[in-house]
Amino acid sequence: MDWLLATPQLYSAFSSLGCLEGDTYVVNPNALAILEEINYKLTYEDQTLRTFRRAIGFGQNVRSDLIPLLENAKDD
Repeated sequence: MDWLLATPQLYSAFSSLGCLEGDTYVVNPNALAILEEINYKLTYEDQTLRTFRRAIGFGQNVRSDLIPLLENAKDD
């Protein structure tokens, strides 16, 4: 778990998707580019250790960042 704390760029990537302001979740205008970067990291991570996926799981980024993003994003 120490390696998770040593990689603040993971936290930075997910936290920059949007933020909670009061009762509403505000989606970052650059969220699509950030999601593409996350997808790139998932695609090219170590096939054996899967450290990026593990970090996402330990950090509970799906619950805290991706689900609110999907619930509040508006696709024109």
